[in-house]
Amino acid sequence: MSEYNERFSKEGIRKKKEKREDILRVLRQRSCKITEQRIILIDFILGSEDMTSKEIYIEIIKKYPGIGIATVYRTIKILEEIGAIRIERTCSRVRIKHH
Repeated sequence: MSEYNERFSKEGIRKKKEKREDILRVLRQRSCKITEQRIILIDFILGSEDMTSKEIYIEIIKKYPGIGIATVYRTIKILEEIGAIRIERTCSRVRIKHH
């Protein structure tokens, strides 16, 4: 079981803010940088339906043009590593789903 799921799966459905704080706590424990851009991306992902990485980037730069594609991909990768999101790979798409 992933770090995120192991710690939080028993607590049921939680509000977006609580989920964000749970994710940030795990990231801090892993000594990950908690930047404003990363927090913006986490909030966006938690507040959206399943999307591709590219769709997330296209939507996020409309409001935050300073966020680069590499930041989006790095954040998605680490969120997958801690189990906060799940990436579904098909032959044509990579979809990101949050728990």
